[in-house]
Amino acid sequence: MSRQDFKIVRNVSISRIDLDIKNARIRAGQDQPDCIQRILRKEDQLLALAQDIAEKGLSTMPILVSPAPRGRFIARDGNRRITALKLLNDPTRWSPDARLKDKFEAIRQQYLPNIPTHIDVMSSTSEDAIVREVILRHSGANGGIGQLDWSAFLRTVYLVTHDLPAEYKRPGQYAFWAEDNEINVSDDFPISSLQRFFTKENLARLGFEIDADDKLKPNLRLDVVKQIANTVMSDFEYERVRVADIFTPTDAANYITRVRVMHGLVDYAPPGSTPIPASGGYQPNGSTPSPIKGVQTPTSTSATSAPTSNPTQTASPTPTPATLPSDRKKLFGRNSPGIAIPDKEVKARTIVAELRQMNLDETPFAASMLLRALIEISDAYYRKSQQIPDKNALAKSVAASADSMLNRQMLTTSQHAIVKSMTGGPGTMLQIDNLQKMLHRDTHHTSKQLVNTMWDNIGCFIQSCWR
Repeated sequence: MSRQDFKIVRNVSISRIDLDIKNARIRAGQDQPDCIQRILRKEDQLLALAQDIAEKGLSTMPILVSPAPRGRFIARDGNRRITALKLLNDPTRWSPDARLKDKFEAIRQQYLPNIPTHIDVMSSTSEDAIVREVILRHSGANGGIGQLDWSAFLRTVYLVTHDLPAEYKRPGQYAFWAEDNEINVSDDFPISSLQRFFTKENLARLGFEIDADDKLKPNLRLDVVKQIANTVMSDFEYERVRVADIFTPTDAANYITRVRVMHGLVDYAPPGSTPIPASGGYQPNGSTPSPIKGVQTPTSTSATSAPTSNPTQTASPTPTPATLPSDRKKLFGRNSPGIAIPDKEVKARTIVAELRQMNLDETPFAASMLLRALIEISDAYYRKSQQIPDKNALAKSVAASADSMLNRQMLTTSQHAIVKSMTGGPGTMLQIDNLQKMLHRDTHHTSKQLVNTMWDNIGCFIQSCWR
């Protein structure tokens, strides 16, 4: 039951190949005309197949046959193709009615030189081998031993990479660009659901323009576009964002704004003012991004605006209690933390962008780990610029950097004292080493209050590292 059970029989006349009365598509055929009529139950499909064969030729998938008496063969797989060829070669004999005869005759006359009268087939006398091969061809993946059907994504990528028309062209181009730039994309990526999302306008805000060849071309720095693509592809692949979340143009714009903010392309400003693009960023038409779910828009009151009054108002509203700094949900706001990180320092910029988005009520541990990473990267950047040796321990390295900053008047005496207190001395949770212990030890836990306070104490040091 292998390839060795089959042999190629060349140049077999179509008239010598009979349809299989037990074929799954035919089912209990009485004779050859009855088999053809049963295949023609899907008339439009067979006409399309006949047109394709006449115009472009047979597919390369071999037609399987088994020998029959008097030099004939029975088609065991490929009954639709054999039916189409019979109708193309002799419409008068095989067409069940005049209407279909005329349709096949029209195809025949248009492509007569292309229509084969003889074909090569794969023949076997082993019923077990034929049955196994037919089942494999028509059972899909079959645990991996059969032929895997293409998802919409795989089909689209194939069409796009061969410059052929594709129904989902834009998402296909975007996904292929991502994979071509080392961003893994699943075979089952939901490409068909994202056609309306990848408009020309949305692609521009995601970092692409459409060039003269109708292909995507980055309009931002490559590293930024790759970061954005990685976020977008993973959001949809792992259903962190669903199609319903970006269904309307407004929803889509809000999602893209969130992604741009995450990667440092938009710095928010109070309502009514124009947001300032980050260095190297892109802001179409100078437009103000819309507020989005989970991102609070800061408010401000102009110093020159006059207070409004309501003559019918009899009492002042009860003031809302101020939120303690340690109880805030975000580590810092959209226009904070004022760290002058160069564009080329992608990791540090990304960490700041992610910290800016985190809700500390939900992710205090994640925030504490990112804060520790930001401290380490910032300190390493400063020590390299000032040629300060590594002390083999983050707390000791930060202490050495803080001493240097004090001498250079980059930290005040009180700021220096606070930072130094976080690098050693009496046991307290507000120490840099404890950030690592929170991850590895059951005895150390974190909270939004602890993370906020840690940042409030160490923020001046991190800002100074990047000056």
